[in-house]
Amino acid sequence: MSIRNLRTLVAIKDQGSFAAASEALGLTHSAVSMQVKMLEETYGARLFDRSERPPRLTEPGDALIQHAREVLALYDGLAGVIGTDSAIHGVLKVGVIPTALTGIAPRILAELRRVYPSLQIQLSSAMSGDLLDMVRRNELDVALQSEPTRVPKDLEWTRVLQQKVVVVAPPRLRARRDVEVLSASPYIRFNRRSWVAPLIAGALRERGLDLEQSMELDSLEAIYMMVQAGLGVSIIPDSGPFSPFRPDVRILPFGPPQIERWIGFLSKKAPLKDKTIAALIDAASVALA
Repeated sequence: MSIRNLRTLVAIKDQGSFAAASEALGLTHSAVSMQVKMLEETYGARLFDRSERPPRLTEPGDALIQHAREVLALYDGLAGVIGTDSAIHGVLKVGVIPTALTGIAPRILAELRRVYPSLQIQLSSAMSGDLLDMVRRNELDVALQSEPTRVPKDLEWTRVLQQKVVVVAPPRLRARRDVEVLSASPYIRFNRRSWVAPLIAGALRERGLDLEQSMELDSLEAIYMMVQAGLGVSIIPDSGPFSPFRPDVRILPFGPPQIERWIGFLSKKAPLKDKTIAALIDAASVALA
């Protein structure tokens, strides 16, 4: 057995097929198949049911992947156990919520890469609830996401940035109060699966606002464009100076009371990764200062 074979097995699971894994890893399809065959011969078990297309993981295969993720996490974190800070390298698997993917995350990761150029970063994006589950399953080392209402005992949470929730409206709407703006146009809803969505919905109910929903989006850039085109108004977290896209829209406070959310890093309590996670947190403090 080799680390490379385990990494290939996990890639097949994460990418969804042998072909996608071979492309992601830069290997031929036959090389990927050969590595899986070597694992099957090593453990004397079929890891995939090849009678289906694409091949489906068997129960032994699924069990092996769970342990393979733990082995890979330990292996990738070994460099941080010894040596100086400059020895930080290996692979850091980072998950990011969509609202931080184009503005906040690039700044943080660029700073991290500047200080630790040998560190490889694998990036994926999902909603906060999905990211939390991925961290717990060791599919991610750390997630940049909304603050959980309750942090599981096996995870650690570090606040990074506080964002105000605001109303965005077309520039032609000159009303001064958010309630007037919200009542004047169709409502473009921010993805209801986001963790800030229940806070927004609760505030609307408390204020007796029943808005006419026209669409639902999870991309802040798309929402800005729709609002700028005069297709409606929206209530979203404001990235402020870290937004890569500031179109011609009106931005008003949503409230009272003003709703705010924290985004930060969620990670496993894993000593072998502590040094790398700390480096990521340090990079965030510099990049967002």
